[in-house]
Amino acid sequence: MGITTYNKDTLRVTNQWPYAEVYSVRPDPNVKSSQPQLQRLALIVVDNNRKRHELTFASEYRAEVLTDLLRFRDRFGERLKPSSRIAANKLGWSERVSSVLLSPTPISIDKIDSITGTVLKSYLYRDMECIDRVSLFDPHLTAFILSVTFTSCISDLLSLFYCHF
Repeated sequence: MGITTYNKDTLRVTNQWPYAEVYSVRPDPNVKSSQPQLQRLALIVVDNNRKRHELTFASEYRAEVLTDLLRFRDRFGERLKPSSRIAANKLGWSERVSSVLLSPTPISIDKIDSITGTVLKSYLYRDMECIDRVSLFDPHLTAFILSVTFTSCISDLLSLFYCHF
């Protein structure tokens, strides 16, 4: 498996790269003035001689494309750096506190069970409305609210996390 591009009019395959040939993918911040609605992304591939080539693509769905591509980043040629984990507490809607680990990844903030190490929830960046810091009376605690909008839900999800620093 890998990445395939198609002609948008005929849906004919135009290019294919196995994941092992993909070095990385990233947003391209440059915007063409003639098409501001199209956001670009850069795909860096490696050829048989280990030479890197940067290919640029434009899509109005850049966030979705990047998120879907980066789900398979563990199969890319670029070596993954271990992600950091931060011990935190989550205050649930029923005021129940649970100990979790938070781990930032290229596509999300993962909430991880602190005992089993299982990913309980991935908050995708593309779905985040905002991250707001919350003032607390304890100067040793840092708290923030994560507001996420899911396309399958009508309302937003608000999650309150706090940790000791």
